[in-house]
Amino acid sequence: NALALACLEACIDEIMSPANYQAMHDCAGYLSEGLGRLFAARELPWHVSRVGARLEFGFGKPPRTGAESELLAWPDLEHAIHLFLLNRGVLLTPFHNMMLCSPVTTTAHADRLLRALQEFLHEVGSKA
Repeated sequence: NALALACLEACIDEIMSPANYQAMHDCAGYLSEGLGRLFAARELPWHVSRVGARLEFGFGKPPRTGAESELLAWPDLEHAIHLFLLNRGVLLTPFHNMMLCSPVTTTAHADRLLRALQEFLHEVGSKA
């Protein structure tokens, strides 16, 4: 319909700009590096996978097949992380620990997620 086409055109003209894509990629890079540093500081064998502005973290080395991915899955830990973060105002997708940086996502948003995840890792680690 005409309204949907007008919205699509406005999105392409106003939002899908090279500057916005650069901002999304820059923020995703910032978040990816922060997650990597956080996992390395705790000596966790976790990984961060990133494609453009989309990233996720997983447990163990990056899987090369679906079977490896299934073996590395840790649903109870994912659920605990998601619930912990949600209770602190941070929402991850309920699968794959996926994050997507949008044109309005800032390093302050990334820092909030990193602080909350660091708090989770401290809480879990202090109980062991």
